[in-house]
Amino acid sequence: MGRSLDIVIAGVQKAGTSSLARYLKQHPCILGHESREMPYFARNEVYKIGFDTLFNSYYKNEPTENQILLAKSTGISYLEKAARRLSGHSPNCKIVVLLRDPVNRAYSAYWHMRREGWETKDTFEAALAAEKRRIEKGGDVAIHCSYCTRGRYPEQISRLKRLFGAEHINILLLRDLNEAPVAICQSVFDFAGVDPTFQPPTKENYNTAKRARSERVSQLLNRFFQKNHVIKKVLQSFVPRPLARKVRRRLQVWNQTNFSPPPMRKSTRQALAEYFEPHNQELESMLGRSLNHWTRA
Repeated sequence: MGRSLDIVIAGVQKAGTSSLARYLKQHPCILGHESREMPYFARNEVYKIGFDTLFNSYYKNEPTENQILLAKSTGISYLEKAARRLSGHSPNCKIVVLLRDPVNRAYSAYWHMRREGWETKDTFEAALAAEKRRIEKGGDVAIHCSYCTRGRYPEQISRLKRLFGAEHINILLLRDLNEAPVAICQSVFDFAGVDPTFQPPTKENYNTAKRARSERVSQLLNRFFQKNHVIKKVLQSFVPRPLARKVRRRLQVWNQTNFSPPPMRKSTRQALAEYFEPHNQELESMLGRSLNHWTRA
Protein backbone atom coordinates (compact mmCIF):
# COMPACT_ATOMS: atom_id res chain seq x y z
CA MET A 1 0.00 0.00 0.00
CA GLY A 2 2.92 2.38 0.61
CA ARG A 3 2.39 5.90 1.92
CA SER A 4 -1.15 6.71 3.01
CA LEU A 5 -2.93 10.04 2.80
CA ASP A 6 -4.28 11.44 6.06
CA ILE A 7 -6.74 14.06 4.84
CA VAL A 8 -8.17 14.64 1.37
CA ILE A 9 -10.17 17.53 -0.04
CA ALA A 10 -12.38 15.42 -2.29
CA GLY A 11 -14.54 18.10 -3.87
CA VAL A 12 -16.49 19.65 -5.17
CA GLN A 13 -15.16 21.30 -8.29
CA LYS A 14 -15.34 25.14 -8.39
CA ALA A 15 -16.36 25.43 -4.74
CA GLY A 16 -13.31 27.05 -3.16
CA THR A 17 -11.25 23.87 -2.82
CA SER A 18 -8.07 25.46 -4.22
CA SER A 19 -8.23 28.24 -1.64
CA LEU A 20 -8.97 25.81 1.19
CA ALA A 21 -6.04 23.58 0.20
CA ARG A 22 -3.66 26.55 0.13
CA TYR A 23 -4.83 27.72 3.54
CA LEU A 24 -4.58 24.28 5.15
CA LYS A 25 -1.11 23.42 3.92
CA GLN A 26 0.32 26.50 5.63
CA HIS A 27 -0.09 24.62 8.91
CA PRO A 28 3.36 23.39 10.03
CA CYS A 29 1.94 19.91 10.71
CA ILE A 30 0.36 19.52 7.26
CA LEU A 31 2.30 18.62 4.13
CA GLY A 32 0.42 19.38 0.91
CA HIS A 33 1.37 18.81 -2.71
CA GLU A 34 2.68 21.56 -4.96
CA SER A 35 0.20 21.12 -7.83
CA ARG A 36 -3.36 22.44 -7.65
CA GLU A 37 -4.77 18.93 -8.03
CA MET A 38 -3.57 15.41 -7.44
CA PRO A 39 -5.15 13.51 -10.36
CA TYR A 40 -3.66 10.19 -9.26
CA PHE A 41 -6.88 8.44 -8.23
CA ALA A 42 -9.04 9.93 -11.00
CA ARG A 43 -6.90 9.32 -14.10
CA ASN A 44 -6.25 5.75 -15.25
CA GLU A 45 -2.94 6.49 -16.97
CA VAL A 46 -1.57 8.15 -13.82
CA TYR A 47 -2.96 5.61 -11.36
CA LYS A 48 -1.23 2.69 -13.07
CA ILE A 49 2.20 4.30 -12.44
CA GLY A 50 1.86 3.86 -8.68
CA PHE A 51 1.64 6.34 -5.80
CA ASP A 52 5.10 5.76 -4.37
CA THR A 53 6.64 6.21 -7.82
CA LEU A 54 4.89 9.56 -8.22
CA PHE A 55 5.25 10.75 -4.62
CA ASN A 56 8.27 12.99 -5.22
CA SER A 57 6.60 14.59 -8.22
CA TYR A 58 3.72 15.70 -5.98
CA TYR A 59 5.48 16.50 -2.70
CA LYS A 60 8.73 18.43 -2.34
CA ASN A 61 9.75 16.59 0.81
CA GLU A 62 8.98 13.53 2.85
CA PRO A 63 6.63 14.30 5.75
CA THR A 64 8.33 14.79 9.08
CA GLU A 65 7.34 12.72 12.10
CA ASN A 66 4.85 15.43 13.13
CA GLN A 67 3.32 16.02 9.70
CA ILE A 68 0.26 14.52 8.05
CA LEU A 69 -0.27 14.24 4.29
CA LEU A 70 -2.90 16.41 2.60
CA ALA A 71 -4.17 15.92 -0.95
CA LYS A 72 -6.79 17.65 -3.06
CA SER A 73 -8.66 15.94 -5.89
CA THR A 74 -12.15 17.10 -6.82
CA GLY A 75 -12.62 14.03 -8.99
CA ILE A 76 -12.84 11.85 -5.88
CA SER A 77 -16.28 13.11 -4.90
CA TYR A 78 -17.65 12.77 -8.43
CA LEU A 79 -15.99 9.62 -9.79
CA GLU A 80 -16.83 6.37 -8.05
CA LYS A 81 -13.65 4.72 -9.34
CA ALA A 82 -11.54 7.52 -7.83
CA ALA A 83 -13.29 7.25 -4.46
CA ARG A 84 -12.85 3.46 -4.43
CA ARG A 85 -9.19 3.75 -5.34
CA LEU A 86 -8.60 6.21 -2.51
CA SER A 87 -10.48 3.94 -0.12
CA GLY A 88 -8.27 1.02 -1.10
CA HIS A 89 -5.10 3.08 -0.79
CA SER A 90 -5.90 5.14 2.34
CA PRO A 91 -8.90 3.53 4.04
CA ASN A 92 -8.52 5.58 7.22
CA CYS A 93 -8.07 8.99 5.64
CA LYS A 94 -10.40 11.85 6.50
CA ILE A 95 -12.45 13.46 3.75
CA VAL A 96 -13.36 17.13 3.39
CA VAL A 97 -16.12 18.08 0.95
CA LEU A 98 -16.76 21.74 0.19
CA LEU A 99 -20.16 22.50 -1.39
CA ARG A 100 -21.44 25.42 -3.42
CA ASP A 101 -24.86 26.36 -4.78
CA PRO A 102 -25.00 23.85 -7.68
CA VAL A 103 -26.47 26.40 -10.10
CA ASN A 104 -23.62 28.85 -9.63
CA ARG A 105 -21.12 26.00 -9.46
CA ALA A 106 -22.25 24.71 -12.85
CA TYR A 107 -21.94 28.13 -14.49
CA SER A 108 -18.51 28.73 -12.96
CA ALA A 109 -17.37 25.29 -14.11
CA TYR A 110 -18.51 26.02 -17.67
CA TRP A 111 -16.29 29.10 -17.92
CA HIS A 112 -13.45 27.29 -16.20
CA MET A 113 -13.59 24.45 -18.72
CA ARG A 114 -13.60 26.90 -21.62
CA ARG A 115 -10.46 28.45 -20.15
CA GLU A 116 -8.83 25.03 -19.70
CA GLY A 117 -9.63 23.94 -23.25
CA TRP A 118 -12.12 21.17 -22.43
CA GLU A 119 -15.31 23.02 -23.31
CA THR A 120 -15.90 23.87 -26.97
CA LYS A 121 -19.55 24.96 -26.84
CA ASP A 122 -20.02 28.70 -27.31
CA THR A 123 -22.90 29.00 -24.83
CA PHE A 124 -23.69 27.54 -21.44
CA GLU A 125 -27.06 26.43 -22.74
CA ALA A 126 -25.44 24.45 -25.58
CA ALA A 127 -23.09 22.80 -23.10
CA LEU A 128 -26.00 21.81 -20.87
CA ALA A 129 -27.86 20.36 -23.86
CA ALA A 130 -24.77 18.31 -24.79
CA GLU A 131 -24.20 16.86 -21.32
CA LYS A 132 -26.36 13.73 -21.63
CA ARG A 133 -24.83 12.82 -24.99
CA ARG A 134 -21.32 13.42 -23.67
CA ILE A 135 -21.90 11.18 -20.65
CA GLU A 136 -23.28 8.42 -22.86
CA LYS A 137 -20.19 8.68 -25.04
CA GLY A 138 -17.85 8.72 -22.04
CA GLY A 139 -14.26 9.95 -21.95
CA ASP A 140 -12.50 12.96 -20.46
CA VAL A 141 -14.87 15.59 -21.87
CA ALA A 142 -17.81 13.87 -20.18
CA ILE A 143 -15.95 13.95 -16.85
CA HIS A 144 -14.84 17.57 -17.03
CA CYS A 145 -17.97 19.03 -18.63
CA SER A 146 -20.67 17.39 -16.49
CA TYR A 147 -22.30 20.51 -15.13
CA CYS A 148 -25.58 19.04 -13.84
CA THR A 149 -24.46 15.62 -12.65
CA ARG A 150 -21.59 17.08 -10.62
CA GLY A 151 -24.15 19.16 -8.72
CA ARG A 152 -26.12 16.19 -7.42
CA TYR A 153 -24.37 16.21 -4.07
CA PRO A 154 -26.36 13.72 -1.94
CA GLU A 155 -25.40 10.69 -4.03
CA GLN A 156 -21.73 11.69 -3.90
CA ILE A 157 -21.77 12.23 -0.13
CA SER A 158 -23.62 8.96 0.45
CA ARG A 159 -20.98 7.08 -1.53
CA LEU A 160 -18.15 8.66 0.45
CA LYS A 161 -19.87 7.80 3.73
CA ARG A 162 -20.24 4.17 2.64
CA LEU A 163 -16.57 3.94 1.69
CA PHE A 164 -14.96 5.86 4.55
CA GLY A 165 -17.55 6.02 7.33
CA ALA A 166 -19.68 9.03 8.23
CA GLU A 167 -17.33 9.97 11.07
CA HIS A 168 -14.53 10.49 8.53
CA ILE A 169 -16.51 12.91 6.35
CA ASN A 170 -16.54 16.68 6.98
CA ILE A 171 -19.06 18.65 4.88
CA LEU A 172 -18.48 22.40 4.54
CA LEU A 173 -20.17 25.16 2.56
CA LEU A 174 -18.38 27.73 0.42
CA ARG A 175 -20.42 30.49 2.05
CA ASP A 176 -18.99 29.54 5.44
CA LEU A 177 -15.44 29.55 4.07
CA ASN A 178 -15.96 32.98 2.51
CA GLU A 179 -17.47 34.46 5.68
CA ALA A 180 -15.15 32.91 8.28
CA PRO A 181 -12.11 31.39 6.56
CA VAL A 182 -9.90 31.17 9.65
CA ALA A 183 -12.61 29.55 11.76
CA ILE A 184 -13.37 27.03 9.00
CA CYS A 185 -9.68 26.18 8.63
CA GLN A 186 -9.35 25.72 12.37
CA SER A 187 -12.35 23.37 12.35
CA VAL A 188 -10.62 21.32 9.66
CA PHE A 189 -7.37 21.32 11.64
CA ASP A 190 -9.28 19.92 14.60
CA PHE A 191 -10.95 17.33 12.34
CA ALA A 192 -7.52 16.35 10.98
CA GLY A 193 -6.01 16.00 14.45
CA VAL A 194 -3.48 18.83 14.31
CA ASP A 195 -3.21 21.98 16.42
CA PRO A 196 -6.52 23.81 15.83
CA THR A 197 -5.27 27.14 17.21
CA PHE A 198 -3.04 27.83 14.17
CA GLN A 199 -4.31 30.81 12.15
CA PRO A 200 -3.37 30.59 8.46
CA PRO A 201 -3.28 33.72 6.28
CA THR A 202 -6.52 33.71 4.28
CA LYS A 203 -6.46 37.03 2.44
CA GLU A 204 -5.86 35.61 -1.02
CA ASN A 205 -8.36 33.67 -3.15
CA TYR A 206 -7.03 31.05 -5.55
CA ASN A 207 -8.22 29.77 -8.92
CA THR A 208 -10.44 32.82 -9.48
CA ALA A 209 -12.35 33.41 -12.73
CA LYS A 210 -10.20 34.06 -15.77
CA ARG A 211 -10.64 33.62 -19.49
CA ALA A 212 -8.33 32.33 -22.19
CA ARG A 213 -6.94 35.00 -24.50
CA SER A 214 -7.25 32.35 -27.20
CA GLU A 215 -9.53 29.39 -26.62
CA ARG A 216 -7.94 27.68 -29.61
CA VAL A 217 -4.55 27.85 -27.86
CA SER A 218 -6.14 26.41 -24.69
CA GLN A 219 -7.62 23.54 -26.66
CA LEU A 220 -4.28 22.80 -28.33
CA LEU A 221 -2.42 22.88 -25.00
CA ASN A 222 -5.05 20.64 -23.44
CA ARG A 223 -4.86 18.16 -26.31
CA PHE A 224 -1.06 18.03 -26.06
CA PHE A 225 -0.82 17.59 -22.29
CA GLN A 226 -3.83 15.34 -21.73
CA LYS A 227 -3.87 13.00 -24.71
CA ASN A 228 -1.40 10.38 -25.91
CA HIS A 229 0.40 12.87 -28.13
CA VAL A 230 3.53 11.41 -29.73
CA ILE A 231 5.72 14.41 -28.78
CA LYS A 232 4.41 14.25 -25.21
CA LYS A 233 5.41 10.59 -25.00
CA VAL A 234 8.93 11.42 -26.14
CA LEU A 235 9.28 14.33 -23.69
CA GLN A 236 8.04 12.20 -20.79
CA SER A 237 11.10 10.00 -21.12
CA PHE A 238 13.51 12.77 -20.05
CA VAL A 239 11.45 15.70 -18.67
CA PRO A 240 10.59 15.31 -14.94
CA ARG A 241 6.87 15.48 -14.20
CA PRO A 242 7.15 18.50 -11.83
CA LEU A 243 8.97 20.46 -14.55
CA ALA A 244 6.40 19.45 -17.16
CA ARG A 245 3.60 20.64 -14.87
CA LYS A 246 5.36 23.98 -14.33
CA VAL A 247 5.81 24.48 -18.08
CA ARG A 248 2.18 23.67 -18.73
CA ARG A 249 1.04 26.00 -15.96
CA ARG A 250 3.21 28.87 -17.26
CA LEU A 251 1.76 28.43 -20.74
CA GLN A 252 -1.76 28.42 -19.34
CA VAL A 253 -1.15 31.55 -17.27
CA TRP A 254 0.38 33.28 -20.29
CA ASN A 255 -2.84 32.57 -22.21
CA GLN A 256 -5.16 33.85 -19.46
CA THR A 257 -6.66 37.23 -18.72
CA ASN A 258 -8.94 38.57 -15.97
CA PHE A 259 -12.59 37.93 -16.65
CA SER A 260 -16.03 38.50 -15.16
CA PRO A 261 -18.58 36.07 -16.63
CA PRO A 262 -21.76 37.65 -18.02
CA PRO A 263 -24.94 37.07 -16.01
CA MET A 264 -26.59 33.72 -16.54
CA ARG A 265 -29.85 33.81 -18.48
CA LYS A 266 -32.82 33.98 -16.11
CA SER A 267 -34.58 31.12 -17.89
CA THR A 268 -31.48 28.95 -17.59
CA ARG A 269 -31.10 29.76 -13.90
CA GLN A 270 -34.74 28.88 -13.28
CA ALA A 271 -34.46 25.59 -15.19
CA LEU A 272 -31.36 24.60 -13.24
CA ALA A 273 -32.97 25.60 -9.94
CA GLU A 274 -35.89 23.28 -10.71
CA TYR A 275 -33.50 20.47 -11.68
CA PHE A 276 -31.46 20.74 -8.48
CA GLU A 277 -34.35 21.42 -6.06
CA PRO A 278 -35.05 17.77 -5.06
CA HIS A 279 -31.33 17.11 -4.64
CA ASN A 280 -30.95 20.23 -2.50
CA GLN A 281 -33.90 19.23 -0.33
CA GLU A 282 -32.32 15.83 0.25
CA LEU A 283 -29.03 17.52 1.09
CA GLU A 284 -30.73 19.78 3.64
CA SER A 285 -32.00 16.67 5.42
CA MET A 286 -28.55 15.09 5.32
CA LEU A 287 -26.83 18.18 6.71
CA GLY A 288 -29.56 19.26 9.10
CA ARG A 289 -29.29 22.88 7.97
CA SER A 290 -31.08 25.25 5.64
CA LEU A 291 -29.75 25.98 2.17
CA ASN A 292 -32.17 28.83 1.48
CA HIS A 293 -29.27 31.02 0.37
CA TRP A 294 -28.86 28.75 -2.66
CA THR A 295 -30.81 29.28 -5.87
CA ARG A 296 -34.28 27.80 -5.33
CA ALA A 297 -37.01 26.85 -7.77
